[in-house]
Amino acid sequence: MLDGYDAFTTVGRTSGHKINSVMVRSTKPGFPDVVDDRYRELMNTYRKWLYITKLRRSGHLLELHPRLDVHPGDQAFDCVACPRPEFNFSWVEVAEEERYDGNFRAYRKNKKVDAGDVCFSDGLAYFPPKQEYEEWVKSQPEPKKSQEKPTCDNHKAGKDNSVKFAGRDITGIGAFTCTSHSCVAPRGMVNFFKGERQFVGRLEGEGPERVWAHFNEHSGSTSEQGPGMRLDTWCNVACDWGFVKATEMHRTLPARFREAKKSHAKQLREHETLTSSFPRRKIQEWESESIEPKNENNDGNWTTPLMDPVLKGGYYETLREERETETEAVRLTGRRSGAVRWIADGIELEHSLQNLKDEQKALGSKPTARQAELLNSKRLALRDRIDLFMQKRVLHMLEIDEPDQPRPLQFVGEDGKWAEPVELGLPSSYKTDTLAKAGRLLGSKAAVIKFKNQHLSGQTATTRAESTIQKHTAKILKARQRYLNSRDALLKLEPTEKDLDQYRDLQTRDLQTLKTYFEEYAQTTGHGKTSMSWIWRSTAAPNKEDWQIDVLKTEWFWSRERFKRWNEQLILLKREMIMSIRLFRQYQGLWEWKARNGQPSPGMRSYALKRSTFFGQLARQMLGASLEYLKDDVVHLEWANTWLRDNVSNGVFIETST
Repeated sequence: MLDGYDAFTTVGRTSGHKINSVMVRSTKPGFPDVVDDRYRELMNTYRKWLYITKLRRSGHLLELHPRLDVHPGDQAFDCVACPRPEFNFSWVEVAEEERYDGNFRAYRKNKKVDAGDVCFSDGLAYFPPKQEYEEWVKSQPEPKKSQEKPTCDNHKAGKDNSVKFAGRDITGIGAFTCTSHSCVAPRGMVNFFKGERQFVGRLEGEGPERVWAHFNEHSGSTSEQGPGMRLDTWCNVACDWGFVKATEMHRTLPARFREAKKSHAKQLREHETLTSSFPRRKIQEWESESIEPKNENNDGNWTTPLMDPVLKGGYYETLREERETETEAVRLTGRRSGAVRWIADGIELEHSLQNLKDEQKALGSKPTARQAELLNSKRLALRDRIDLFMQKRVLHMLEIDEPDQPRPLQFVGEDGKWAEPVELGLPSSYKTDTLAKAGRLLGSKAAVIKFKNQHLSGQTATTRAESTIQKHTAKILKARQRYLNSRDALLKLEPTEKDLDQYRDLQTRDLQTLKTYFEEYAQTTGHGKTSMSWIWRSTAAPNKEDWQIDVLKTEWFWSRERFKRWNEQLILLKREMIMSIRLFRQYQGLWEWKARNGQPSPGMRSYALKRSTFFGQLARQMLGASLEYLKDDVVHLEWANTWLRDNVSNGVFIETST
């Protein structure tokens, strides 16, 4: 019954009062008044049972191991995947790292306390010795109160006189937790007696918040408990939290490794793609550049390649280039020859016909005489171009049948109706031109917006600037349509995998200016999977212009660091898997040693052997789930490989005689 009670309080987050109410209902449904009130006896019995259980699990009355029992009577359960000296790593292999934060919902109300309310786990589990800790807190001088308004003023965490803490002798708890798994460190929890101070949590900061979400569900009952029972309850909750984390490592670590491997491959691919879009000399220059902050002018202005770039945009150069380009209805195909030029001419005809259709639609049903005359002249010019194109078809397409996947575009006749023109494929160089044009237009648009925000004021000037921005937006969308039309032609010509990677589907969301990307990047956290629009990383339209290279330099460094971080994550996950296996094996051997050494009673010897078997099963389960990933060559961890060679054969542990 007490095992079930413990499961309800830890796993089910249920208070003792609710469990007692359920037991009263089950004893005499409909007549609760005739049931004796045994709530006090239930709580006392549970606390004593829990104390005895913790003693037994800590190896009480069993022989102490001369090397592994570094904390005799330890009732905490440490993280199995984190570095533990002499348990699952050597000091020369890995380094320690911990983070901390505070939870101000795990308070305790200031109320009368029973004289016999002592803490059974005082200094033996997750809280330090109560008296020593309180004396240390009182000896610390109060920090001087700053006259500046705190940034956390809205939730009043730092105010000792806040109504939030009225009637509470303990305002919350703090805890050291491992960053990767959020397990509480032994002797790593303390009581808080003041409000949260400014600058607390400035390191990793929010890592323990993942623990508080679980702990907060227990705070309702612990706030009413006496100080001794409250500490015992929190120690039990923290121990159960770490135990559950340990028994789930065989699922969580391999799953995280698979996800990290996907992100690692993606970030590597994107970094290599971005690298190939720059001149080689630039890459060599950047590879030799340090990312450490520098104060080159000794003026306090520190710079690093990882800082957000200042977007120059190539504003006037881009605008001048656009004004000098040909009209939308009549485009030249460049210096191409033979069949390639003939195919490009055909695709240009398709684009010109589409532009003519858009223009006809924009003029409406009642164009002016001049507009109608201009439209008709364009129509006649296009008809002549189509006739010339069809005459050359026999020369270039003599042995080719009619297209099996037609791509009809309608043509405006003199009667205002539509007819069907020619069907053709497209050389990839034409898509490249269109993609590069989209990039230039996006740079121009960003420069126009920046110029407007910095220099223009007044309704007239602002309206003109917005009109210019709208025109650029229309040109960008037109370039996208031309690209998609060209890409559609490529898809019908059985493109290679490389072609599909270079010429991807261009969504509207991909038409993002670099300025917008960098602004959003600076305002968000968690950049492990962030990447800019693929058009800025495409090898089909390399970044050759100076403004593109200057701006994208920062993204190149970012993408390289993202890839490196995922590489480090894979190494850490391999390390955590091998450490979990080694620690379970260490516990298995430790409990077997306790069963065979000293003079344990038959009952304690049997218990020790069962504990050894339990940890042996966890070790085999962890090995079976992790072996595939430990052997994965995506990253190399030599000390882990050496341990596997010495201790594992054909997927099972090599057992040595004792």
